[in-house]
Amino acid sequence: MQTNTKPSLRVLICVRRLDRGGAEMLECRLARELSSMGIKADLACQYSPQMEGQQEAAARWLDEGVPAVQWLKMDGIQGIAKSIGLLRHLMQQYDLTLTSTHGTDIAASWARMGTVSPHVVALHGIPTDVTMKHLRLRVWKHSLKRVDQFYSISDYIRQQAWKKLGVPLERNQTIYNSIDLNRLHPIEDRVGIRKKLGLPGDSKVLIYVGRIMESKGCGLLVNALASKLKEWNAYLVMVGPVYTEKGLEPGSLSYDMVLNQKIAYSPAPDRIKLTGWCDDVGSMMASSDVLVHLSQHEGFGLILLEAMAAGLPVVASNVGGMPEVLNGTPYTPVPLDDYEAIQHEIQRWLSMDQPTLQRYTEQAKQRLDYYTDRRRAEDILRVFESVLSRRARLS
Repeated sequence: MQTNTKPSLRVLICVRRLDRGGAEMLECRLARELSSMGIKADLACQYSPQMEGQQEAAARWLDEGVPAVQWLKMDGIQGIAKSIGLLRHLMQQYDLTLTSTHGTDIAASWARMGTVSPHVVALHGIPTDVTMKHLRLRVWKHSLKRVDQFYSISDYIRQQAWKKLGVPLERNQTIYNSIDLNRLHPIEDRVGIRKKLGLPGDSKVLIYVGRIMESKGCGLLVNALASKLKEWNAYLVMVGPVYTEKGLEPGSLSYDMVLNQKIAYSPAPDRIKLTGWCDDVGSMMASSDVLVHLSQHEGFGLILLEAMAAGLPVVASNVGGMPEVLNGTPYTPVPLDDYEAIQHEIQRWLSMDQPTLQRYTEQAKQRLDYYTDRRRAEDILRVFESVLSRRARLS
């Protein structure tokens, strides 16, 4: 891509943590990719380097080409004022051209007051009506009024930002996520993975990868699939950390206990496995038969792209931004409340002959050519340039 960006352009990309997947990983990779394009794109971590895992993660990003990692030291409520001061100091010391934030929007909106540095916010999700009642999120919503430009990870998030947050559509552009294909090297090992999980060698594996929580549809997976697992000679394997979502009523069980209880009373408790997080997720997906992702809330669905990269058929709910991700692939989103449709779609992939299955999975892989880090960085750079151009015209 040819741009007329000045060599002196310096961007600060602020994230909560440097060692997490999902949104944080995407924004860290954005800094790396912009740096490879000749843009000075530093990272700023919301917390201090003493937080577990942050120094090691910072060293990795520096090794991969990020010019510098800054620390906002927002450790606890008392750290908010300090982080605003540190961020303001960075804006002035480095003469930042622009600040882009995800998760540090409040601090940035206050820090830039009285400066000429534009502020861009990455919207990776929209809080639910329940969570929006919290004071911190109400303050966050108010702080968005001072933001110059937004970009959303899907048309769904863009529309929700307008409806729930009042973010003007003309100042919010959809820029789809990306995956790092250079890091994805899934090795198929159907026998080894089944042996590792304690499953029969000839069994089918339906896999879910992500946070184990109710809003991600983990309970729904048990409800919709348990009665069919024996008939399909299949096992449901859930890979990911269990989030203890506490109920609103006093004395309610945390979510991991609720889910385990649901599994225990299901028609096939011995065919549902919770593995926790695994380092070889790519190989587990490549060695499975279907990825099943029935999330109730999903702004995009990166795991769908990662499953396609692993050559794994996808059955996902028609929720949030996931239909946009599946557009142009052979995979059809399913309604959350129709167990029969969910079961039918899974059985269709399990019973498909190998040549037809391979043709479809190869067709899905072709869509990945669009979801690259370079394309995403170029799209976001154009947003940055448009903000700077607009600011120049007004000055």
